[in-house]
Amino acid sequence: MEDITLHIRRDICKQRRDEDCHAHHPHIEACTASLRLAQNDTSIGHIYLNILHQAALVRIGPIRMWDECQIYDERHLGAKLDKVENYLANESFPPDRDLQIRQATCILFIDEVILHPTMRGQGRGLAAVKKVMDALELPDDTVVLLQAGPVGDTGDGRLDAGERIARHWKKLGFQEWSETDESWLCLLLREPEGRVQGG
Repeated sequence: MEDITLHIRRDICKQRRDEDCHAHHPHIEACTASLRLAQNDTSIGHIYLNILHQAALVRIGPIRMWDECQIYDERHLGAKLDKVENYLANESFPPDRDLQIRQATCILFIDEVILHPTMRGQGRGLAAVKKVMDALELPDDTVVLLQAGPVGDTGDGRLDAGERIARHWKKLGFQEWSETDESWLCLLLREPEGRVQGG
């Protein structure tokens, strides 16, 4: 949809006025994309995301990503980067996907997409995420991932909801890369679905 504008802000990471929290996890960025309607500049929601500079983390050492994700979560209430690291490090992937994950310069984690209730069900969430992926101008080998919803032994109703959410994100090109955890969906930016086409 072309009726959405967005502004991406790199979030300032300070726990206390005299401390630079980002110094404890220098290869992890937090960003917020503010979503507005183009015609009247009305706020309609936000997207919260993290960028993990994986290539730099790997160069430092094999457990550096684990270290920084743990530190980030300890210092940011409600953060879920330990789950991201655990998924990437411990799931079984097809050989081509495993290679793409290991060679990715960056990991883009779409943490949360929040839309005003009156804006839902019209494809704006998908359109906004596409715009964010394009606007960040990350390397083409970036892997984008999100957790689609509750999938597993949580009862039939919740499982159905998770499957519906997953089908929604698959319209954008996200797919299950792991056969054992279908709640996580991934996308490689260099693949056609990963880049905004025609603006």
